[in-house]
Amino acid sequence: MFVVEAPQMKDLLRTMGLSAISGSRSALGPALVLAERRRGGPWRGFVYALAAAELVADKLPVTPDRIARGPLLLRCASGAWVGATRARRGSGARAAGALLGTIAALGSAFASHRLRRGLSRAMGGGAIGNVVGGALEDGLVLMAGRALV
Repeated sequence: MFVVEAPQMKDLLRTMGLSAISGSRSALGPALVLAERRRGGPWRGFVYALAAAELVADKLPVTPDRIARGPLLLRCASGAWVGATRARRGSGARAAGALLGTIAALGSAFASHRLRRGLSRAMGGGAIGNVVGGALEDGLVLMAGRALV
């Protein structure tokens, strides 16, 4: 029988949450994992810069929907990396973490897409509504990330 103890469940939920953040902002999940581990070598600054650039690029009218094939695959890969990186070593834990991370990112991509559309409409639609709705979504995602790390 498979038994998950409370500390393991908390860690699993944290991993799923960080992977879900990757579904909304593909570079933010890995940036949060690197921040949590307080290491990352030369990649750390690069990933932070990517996450910051994504927060800006997300509001541009030329940016494709996150549920379009390319961006969705990137978000799933990001969620998989987060899940595999946070998993314990051995016994296929990394593969299971990658699978769970992919599922969390995939679900979050679609859910956050709907949230963003709703926020943008509530803010009046158009370019201004998109920017304000995106900024509100950024705030939610960043608060969730801070709580998880």
